[in-house]
Amino acid sequence: MAKVEFSATKYRMGGRDVYSFTVPLVQLSSLAPVPDPEQPFPGNRRVRPQHGHKFGQYIREYFGWVAPPILLRVPEHAVTFTPEASKSDGVVRGKVAIDTGTTAGQNVGIIDGQHRVFGIYHTFEKLEADRKDAELQQMEMIDEVMNRLKQESITVELFVEDWQEKYEQMFFDIAESPLKMRKGIKIRFNHEDPLDRTIMKMLSQHPLLTNNVDEEQDRVAGSSKYLLPLSAVQTLAKASMAGVGGFTGKTADTWAKNHDDMEARFEEFLEALTDAFPKLRAFSEGEGDAPMLRQTSLLGSATMLRYLAMAFGELRNDGKSTREIVAHFERLDQHMLAPITEDSIWQEYLPNVFPLGAKAGSSRNQDLAMAASTIVEWFDEAPMELD
Repeated sequence: MAKVEFSATKYRMGGRDVYSFTVPLVQLSSLAPVPDPEQPFPGNRRVRPQHGHKFGQYIREYFGWVAPPILLRVPEHAVTFTPEASKSDGVVRGKVAIDTGTTAGQNVGIIDGQHRVFGIYHTFEKLEADRKDAELQQMEMIDEVMNRLKQESITVELFVEDWQEKYEQMFFDIAESPLKMRKGIKIRFNHEDPLDRTIMKMLSQHPLLTNNVDEEQDRVAGSSKYLLPLSAVQTLAKASMAGVGGFTGKTADTWAKNHDDMEARFEEFLEALTDAFPKLRAFSEGEGDAPMLRQTSLLGSATMLRYLAMAFGELRNDGKSTREIVAHFERLDQHMLAPITEDSIWQEYLPNVFPLGAKAGSSRNQDLAMAASTIVEWFDEAPMELD
């Protein structure tokens, strides 16, 4: 029988006793059972190793890491509390002793945070394994990370609950209740990503985006006063850099290494839009509104702007100048009327991408690539409609 003891605060929540305390990361596995991907614990789902390992990588590589408390449960018979001081609001400070049992998960179970427990445990394993094969300089770096993590702790909230049906309900309530973070919110608050920092800077500096981007919702349509959601701005930025191929792998890594180039390319694209298309220029100057633009022009569609961004990125990466691309885009301006009619250039050359009556093209991956590639091809071999 293994016992562990912590200085804790005792309080009540939802009719249960709860103990709040901090646990050094290196000692967490002495309290919380390490999840086994092959054998889920009662009252919880199967752990995903990749997700857990990502958290371990996060705390190893990011000095300023942060994490919410790990929520554990314990039956009443396995916990004792020795009070030391109390307050009138029912909060009591003291020592909590926990009998963890003879096998993992016998007395202590995880309500929320099993991927954090998994990641913390395996990050120490990884550091130890890497250290064995490391050269002196690498060993010093590993020791630095390990020593840092050994000095750090995480908060645990330990709920007293005997009944499996009730702690399963607790897991459900926690998993079901949180509001999913929208992509735009992630972009706003992710200061570590150079691309997201570039986007937020452009939001405050470029008139096409300033006050015209919805930073909360991931979709705008109909009567919304916004031209684009923030998530679509990120998509445009990526496309203006990567072209048709996609902002992944080596392409993303290469751009991320030079923040100035990233910022310059996205600004070039935004300038190309307002230089080539009078309606977008007027919109950026405060004339007209987004709902009307969506009703009368394909340029009010995030999808059309994405075609243009992909084509812009492809042409710039092929050595074409911004001035040349603007001249090419200017030839497309007269063909941006919405909705699509039978005599539209888009209906003639890309009928499956631009159906009759549509105010935007298709956003399926193959259609995005086809539309952007067609615009790129027209740079050198333009149809007569563009002459």
